[in-house]
Amino acid sequence: MLGYALRRLAIAVPLLLAVLLACFILMHALPGDPVTAHMGPKYDEERAQAIRERLGLDKPLLVQFGLFVRDVGLRFDFGDDMDGRSINGHLATHIPATIELALAAMFIATIVGISAGVIAAGRAGKLRDATVMTASLAGVSLPIFWLGLLAQRCFRRGGLLSEWVGFAGVEVTGRASDATILTFTQLEKAAAADLGPAPTSFYLIDAAFIARDWSAFTDVLTHLALPALVLATVPTAMIARITRAAIGGELNEDYVRTARAKGVPRRRIMRRHILRNAAIAIVTTLGAQLGYLLGGAVLTETIFQWPGLGQFVVQSILKQEHRQLMAAVFVIAIAFVLINLLVDLSYGLIDPRVRLQRQNT
Repeated sequence: MLGYALRRLAIAVPLLLAVLLACFILMHALPGDPVTAHMGPKYDEERAQAIRERLGLDKPLLVQFGLFVRDVGLRFDFGDDMDGRSINGHLATHIPATIELALAAMFIATIVGISAGVIAAGRAGKLRDATVMTASLAGVSLPIFWLGLLAQRCFRRGGLLSEWVGFAGVEVTGRASDATILTFTQLEKAAAADLGPAPTSFYLIDAAFIARDWSAFTDVLTHLALPALVLATVPTAMIARITRAAIGGELNEDYVRTARAKGVPRRRIMRRHILRNAAIAIVTTLGAQLGYLLGGAVLTETIFQWPGLGQFVVQSILKQEHRQLMAAVFVIAIAFVLINLLVDLSYGLIDPRVRLQRQNT
């Protein structure tokens, strides 16, 4: 198993280098000077030249790429943005919020999607099956931005939606409760004065375990629920369809007919035999959808002003911060590689035949 994991990691290295190269070429293929665009009307030639020298933008492209690969590959250091602030600091603030949103959406999608798929497979060709498949088709087809705007409008009219506000210096324009803002502000001040642990930027964890403020925890959870539900629509639909197909393929196998002939209860057959044999297809879908959630939350975070990596990408584009954008894309690529590796390793735990096959190769 260890050898297999190392081989997969070795394969991932040239893939990540290719991602870096593609991002680097695309960013430098854009017309215009990024420093000029970033400074806008306040452009000053002397200050612009100082920024280019500090960031190495005055060097040949090949040298710039080599330095970027060296810093990222050996130190995982993305350097500074054009204003002199650490890009790693930006990522440390935004990535936890995206992980929090993605895991919440994945939890919803897994529970609802697998349950719906099992129900549809057990009632193939009947009303429940048709209902689940129609709902999953709608979930895949409806655009996320439209669902987000619709949900935001409906819940705001009902008085159930209060806007988000950024903590830990994240610049967004929403509003949370004054008590919650005060709680996170006090955490930051205490950490700056070495009087307490530093916030993790996982807002639920910070509220519950560092601040120990359950009213703030409830407030954050309220703001997280709606974007998580909207973001979960596509993964829920995909998981439901794959689960139905995987279970439907197992229902006609000989071991299922044998178990039924022996009088084994239907639920026990489903839980202990069918789901386990269909698990590889389901786990593959879960891994793919989790990668989609980590990389595809840009629209959802923008609509609901959730201060995650999506907001970071949008801000980088608007500010012409090409280096920040490359850092965000590279982090998303790493997430995809690691998720796919974990999915591959989980196959051996789910199906012993896969583990034996790998040991023989």
